[in-house]
Amino acid sequence: GYQGGSGLPYAWVIGPDGKVVWQGRKGYDAVCVQQLERIKYPGLGKLEVAPECEKAATEFAGGKYAAAREEAVKVKEKDADNEAAVADAQFIIDRVDAKVAELRAKIDDAKAKRRYLDAVNLLEELSGKAFKGMEVADKAKDEAKELKKEQKDEIKAWEQLEKTIAVNEKIDDAEKKKKNLEKFCDKYEGTAAAEEAKKMAEGASD
Repeated sequence: GYQGGSGLPYAWVIGPDGKVVWQGRKGYDAVCVQQLERIKYPGLGKLEVAPECEKAATEFAGGKYAAAREEAVKVKEKDADNEAAVADAQFIIDRVDAKVAELRAKIDDAKAKRRYLDAVNLLEELSGKAFKGMEVADKAKDEAKELKKEQKDEIKAWEQLEKTIAVNEKIDDAEKKKKNLEKFCDKYEGTAAAEEAKKMAEGASD
């Protein structure tokens, strides 16, 4: 619904609040910088928070999600009669929980697809510094350890497939790439990684 010019190039700059703040053909660089500077808490999805929640929001922006959630919980307890502070604190808590849920969904999807190396990497992310201190982080650490034991062969196969792909990326000969993948399939037959390599080899033939 915004008017534009009759030719190209033509640009619009949309601010972090979702509003068009500039449109035209040139000179948008300074406007972009100006709008980026408005984002105090990258990734939070909120330009401003109540003063009581600034520490929690800053922790979130720095990728310290457990600390952000802890600070937000403190605000809810300490400033229970401050509706604005409580609302912003709950917003931050929900954003942290959404981060956890997103990772959890990716982990479950990776496991369902037998992409166990991906699952382990995601579990290690969930058990890392960003979420340290949260119960989900402790559980993720134990789950990663158990998965490494249970799916040792599958994980090894995925690791070797990554190496095979890396080697193939340096090769221009399509037939040689296919042979490398077929060799991998023979060695790791029965694994999900071998199934993936087979598809890649078939694709190399097309």
